[in-house]
Amino acid sequence: MSIYSESFTTEILNNPNSSLNKINNLIGVNTQTILDVGCSSGYFGKFIKDHKNFEVWGIEMNKDDAKEAQTLLDRVIISNLENLNWKKTFLNKRFDSLIFADVLEHLRNPQEVLTSSCSVLKENGHVYISVPNITHQSILIELINGQWNYEESGLLDKTHVHFFDYNGAISLVENSGLYIDKVDFTVADIPTDILKIFLNKKQKKNKHLIDILNQPHSKVFQFIISAMKQKPKNYVSYKNKDIIKPMEFWYKDWEMIVSKNREYQIQINDLQNKVLILNQQLTVTKTTFVSILKDLYSLFKIRLINLIKNEKR
Repeated sequence: MSIYSESFTTEILNNPNSSLNKINNLIGVNTQTILDVGCSSGYFGKFIKDHKNFEVWGIEMNKDDAKEAQTLLDRVIISNLENLNWKKTFLNKRFDSLIFADVLEHLRNPQEVLTSSCSVLKENGHVYISVPNITHQSILIELINGQWNYEESGLLDKTHVHFFDYNGAISLVENSGLYIDKVDFTVADIPTDILKIFLNKKQKKNKHLIDILNQPHSKVFQFIISAMKQKPKNYVSYKNKDIIKPMEFWYKDWEMIVSKNREYQIQINDLQNKVLILNQQLTVTKTTFVSILKDLYSLFKIRLINLIKNEKR
């Protein structure tokens, strides 16, 4: 089995800051058939089948993983993704959704594979993609110190052959003939005090350098992209869009919300239901706000019962 199947736990899918959790939440209710491209041992497809009752097929090149996936999914093809002959298996099969979860960075020509794969996607279908962010704080720190160390897994996984920043990920998708409708992120925010451990005295005093390490893009661990095959009316490219800034403090605010609710629950336990209290400085998109509510209820049975606006007195 590969390290990718062995490292999976169901807790990952319940983590609101995981790419699989976010992709799962993006999949539309009208979906019936899914092709999980690079499905590993089929763990994610099995989760989708169990919870959403969709038909899930997979493609996987690792034979051991594929054999495991064949016991979990509706059908699995063993093939190298870059050998596009696998498409012949789907001559009369079209899918509502394609999933590329942390796959494209492993390919020599990800755009060719992505473009070609869309031939098995229905005209009104969606593609869901996650790729790692090469401009994350941890990578920048390595470069500042003249290092680039490949690892068994993570952002510098030794099997990664393509690396993406925000615009690179957007270009990959849009240049493949797809039209983006949603972009989300997972966040791994390294506190400034920890970052400074890896800097010398001169670097620590360089405010511009610290600002670069703490810019919103640098806190993003993975980009999650939802894209359509059909071009929407008045489509505007997502390239250079400043949409990461509202997410800057998302993960810290998530921790704050959970912590505050534990405190307030003691004070209001006579209400039978837990109450969600949001800091007024929390800034998120509508999609993320809904996701937070769902996650709080599924994990802690916390629900929103009212919205209160603070007024200056």
